[in-house]
Amino acid sequence: LAELTTQTQRCQRLIDSFLAYSKDVRTRLETVVIQGVIDKACAVLRADRDLTGIELQLADSSDDGAPVSPAVRCDPEHLQIVLANVLTNAVDGIRAAGRERGLIQVLTSSRGEAVEVRIRDNGNGVPPELHASVFEPFFTTKVIGKGTGLGLSVARGLLDGMGGTIAI
Repeated sequence: LAELTTQTQRCQRLIDSFLAYSKDVRTRLETVVIQGVIDKACAVLRADRDLTGIELQLADSSDDGAPVSPAVRCDPEHLQIVLANVLTNAVDGIRAAGRERGLIQVLTSSRGEAVEVRIRDNGNGVPPELHASVFEPFFTTKVIGKGTGLGLSVARGLLDGMGGTIAI
């Protein structure tokens, strides 16, 4: 039953990725506190992945280093999808590296009007020579059956629609 549930969830993510990639996605911008979107993405990650042995750290700071949870103009559902995709990749990278103790850091900072969310992990990473390719549709570094190669491509498209960017 557990395997059936896992495969059903995988199929749903695959279908969602294809739908998001293949249609004209409508972006509805609103002003939200970024931490709320991050918290929801982390909740999705916890529900979708076994995080045993992985520590998830959240931190934020402003220009002067003071804690901040800035408001940002975005489509919160789309931003949640982006963050969940990147966080899922972080978990998969940690697992692929065979780490006994994993660490994922979600760092939020603001500089004037700009807000940056930086996700770091101690997984196996992406070799520098592949950085330009990871945002291409259907490109994946995962073994067959473990990824669609659409997550980062969809993430880039969604962020483009909100006036944001993504980089490795």
